[in-house]
Amino acid sequence: MNPLVIPFEELRMTDVDQVGGKNSSLGEMISQLAGSGVRVPGGFATTALAYRDFLAQSGLDDRINAALDALDVDDVNALAACGAQIRRWIMETPFPTVLTIAITEQYQRLVADSAADMSFAVRHDAERLEWAGTSLLTLFARPGNVLRPRFWSMLRDILRFNRETTAGLANGTLPDVSLGEFLARERYGAPVRDWYLLPMAAAIWSAPRDEILAFPLRTFVRFCHNHGLLSVDDRPQWRTVQGGGRTYVNRILAELPDVRLACPVLRITRRADGVVIDSRARLGERFDGVVMACHSDQALALLADAWADEQRLLRAVRYQPNRVLLHTDASLLPRRRSAWSAWNYLAVDSDGDGGAKPVAVSYLINKLQPLPFRTPVIVTLNPPFEPDPALVLREFEYDHPLLDGHAIAAQHDFAALQGRRHTWFAGAWLGYGFHEDGLASAHAVAEHIGTAQGSRAGLQRIAA
Repeated sequence: MNPLVIPFEELRMTDVDQVGGKNSSLGEMISQLAGSGVRVPGGFATTALAYRDFLAQSGLDDRINAALDALDVDDVNALAACGAQIRRWIMETPFPTVLTIAITEQYQRLVADSAADMSFAVRHDAERLEWAGTSLLTLFARPGNVLRPRFWSMLRDILRFNRETTAGLANGTLPDVSLGEFLARERYGAPVRDWYLLPMAAAIWSAPRDEILAFPLRTFVRFCHNHGLLSVDDRPQWRTVQGGGRTYVNRILAELPDVRLACPVLRITRRADGVVIDSRARLGERFDGVVMACHSDQALALLADAWADEQRLLRAVRYQPNRVLLHTDASLLPRRRSAWSAWNYLAVDSDGDGGAKPVAVSYLINKLQPLPFRTPVIVTLNPPFEPDPALVLREFEYDHPLLDGHAIAAQHDFAALQGRRHTWFAGAWLGYGFHEDGLASAHAVAEHIGTAQGSRAGLQRIAA
């Protein structure tokens, strides 16, 4: 057992002195459930010894003791200021190398056990079509596919599209046109368009077919190349953190000194010396700056004094509303179980609406994340028919960004706005529309704020 970092499955209630009561009880529960054959998310805890070594090796223990010795314990303001100072010292001090290695090894162990299946399937009832890209067996999950010349033409055009766009991206010869214009100009067949490219892209961006056809070709190809979608047999292995996104969200929340849940912001006003935020809980609260980590249209609605450039750029990004159901009704998956995939495109009738109909996709969560049960857990966007009401768990409404040419142009111009009038913008809409794009934009904002802190005194309190 590593004295600095201990996996949950090795912890028992007798380890309270090493990792605390909460971690010990969690380890006890995980070990008992795992022993009963129940698959549960893993994790690890850093020990009290690791914390003491961290303080001692960095000299923080002496600094903290000196600060506490000089403290007037009857002065509440001094107590708060001292606590905040100690917290900053701890947050700013890097871990000892041996602890960093131990934590990294445990994290890599968790990730290695959490491979995600990113398979894709198409179910098109009107075309009597069903296929999945996992293997030859799933490609011909519907045996009649092997006798359909149009299906074979789709496969040939997939290879051609991958080959030609990869080469065009590498040598800089991709034309500045939309995806739809490129497919028509290069005479790609309808099967590869309607049975592969549009279903795949619509499932990725949660957008209707006509919006996908309007995507800038270069943006579409660059995204597909970066995510290994232009390769048939050499695609990256996707992974998920055990315990899901809440694992790292909770870790981040634990490091933040002021987190306000269920406290919607009503209005943001910029002034020469900072920003003033009105929320449902409090009016007129002053901050040195604000990070608008929300959709662009939401940011514009919150800004009481948006100037012309902000209005123009924030309005350039449009959004697609999508109805989402969490359920366990397998009728909203491919008819053949062998074709069940992580991403399942659904079309039950012909595309007679000109491509404006919202995309229907079922995400089979059991394949995307290591869930501890076998019942299919499904998230369906815009179900083409209603699932069994008894099998519906929750219903949501989401808005997804549409990355047309106007949005792409606005993304490039946003760099000039960052930090002006004490305001920064972050969100997936500043990239391809995905979680990693939101993270990348947040990193860029954090670096920008760090630069601003070095050049401006007093930039300490930032709202996000």
